[in-house]
Amino acid sequence: MVTLSIARIGIVPASAPAAGPVHGFWLYDDEVATVEILSAELIIRASRAVDLYRRAFENLTSQAVYGDQARALIGAATRG
Repeated sequence: MVTLSIARIGIVPASAPAAGPVHGFWLYDDEVATVEILSAELIIRASRAVDLYRRAFENLTSQAVYGDQARALIGAATRG
């Protein structure tokens, strides 16, 4: 078991409604987000744009499952 006080891993079930962008993004704080697109990595500093990614993240975390529920989803996926 891995425990980190600064990280929490959640799984968004495939049955969840579309919840966010289809590209990867990282939030570092309320001032910077990075976004990976096919051709580049973007550094976002505009407050409205960072807020958009913060809201997308909050939406994803509200739909994610954690702990035993996440392990059950992973187990079901590995069994096919």
